[in-house]
Amino acid sequence: MDACWWSLIPYLWQKLLGGVYSKKVEIESLPDDLIINILSRLPADHVLECRRVCKRWRALTSTSSFARLQLKRATPGILAGCMNYRNPRCIYVNSASEGLLQPMRRFLNAALLLDDEGEPIPPHQLAEPNIWLLTSRDGLILGRRKEPDYVVVINPLTQEEITIPEHSNNENKAFTCGLYFHPPTKEYRMLSAFLQGNYYQYIIVNLPTSSSWRALSHRFYCCPASSDAILASGNLHWIVEHNTHILTLKMQKDDHPCANSILRFNIFTENLDTMPHPEHGTCPGPSCGQMRLLEVDGNLSLSHRRGYSVNVWTLADYASWHWRRRYKLDLAHHVFPKCSLKARAHLLWIQDDEAFLHLEQGLFVYNLKLRTLREIKLSQKNRYIFCSHTKSLVSLRKI
Repeated sequence: MDACWWSLIPYLWQKLLGGVYSKKVEIESLPDDLIINILSRLPADHVLECRRVCKRWRALTSTSSFARLQLKRATPGILAGCMNYRNPRCIYVNSASEGLLQPMRRFLNAALLLDDEGEPIPPHQLAEPNIWLLTSRDGLILGRRKEPDYVVVINPLTQEEITIPEHSNNENKAFTCGLYFHPPTKEYRMLSAFLQGNYYQYIIVNLPTSSSWRALSHRFYCCPASSDAILASGNLHWIVEHNTHILTLKMQKDDHPCANSILRFNIFTENLDTMPHPEHGTCPGPSCGQMRLLEVDGNLSLSHRRGYSVNVWTLADYASWHWRRRYKLDLAHHVFPKCSLKARAHLLWIQDDEAFLHLEQGLFVYNLKLRTLREIKLSQKNRYIFCSHTKSLVSLRKI
């Protein structure tokens, strides 16, 4: 079946164009599984277009199983969160090869959203919500509002939104660690932590009912440096926030300070522990500020800048925690002009031999084979936070 579906695209596209404004178009010559196999390979916003062809297509593409299949096959892009205090917003980069920028409001086309009867859904009031970007998971954007203190989860394509009050104790607000899908219960959960005495108390919020939350039975001595967790082998992974007195005391007992540089959380057992980064025995001190976790070809990976080079490591064997160096990016002046040793150099994403880099001067795409550089223009007046984002039809309420 996979070998023949390409040849059917022109036929289906002709049906799409012919029936885009009609509810009466019916396509009965193809089986359901073949239509699902084909349509699930389209980008999520194109699937919304296909829902307008006929009731059958709308029904086939409106199930939770279809949404997860489409998500599995989709190609991610990069989401840039503008850190402008007065007007925080998100900008989407289609792909490294295209380098096209889209404000979040252009994710949406209200005419594409239909109810169960095929009628257009009115536009949502939050077409371009002003939020501080935290991270993205399965097409769901996790962010924070300026006032009041709320965390929001938004799917900008389906316009679904959930608001979650930030948890806190008497002295400290909770730090939002990330968002993840819990397969046994088929629900999304948000992990947060707040400082309590000499340890961090972690709490789990079950979505979409944000009032349902619980604290983990055990406390931990460190917290993530960001909310952008990488999921691999049933664990969420972060670079540890090293600028804490608690972790400093803990590291003094270990052979090397970087032995606790990666924090991981098992989404099934809910256990927390720390692991070392690659070459932690030869690392000259806690240099984790120049490290970033990412996903490369479905594997947990880590980029580490040392001097004018960025080494990219992939976790070859998760059980033994064995890392293998996969790439070495040269930041020499003839490749990256004006790139100093102290300047920021964060590797965001690698796909199809192209590396997506956030440098002090801006956003760049570096071809690993051709060693060519291309800049993606962003406003130099603003600071940005970046994360991977995949357009999807995933719903928090319909799983």
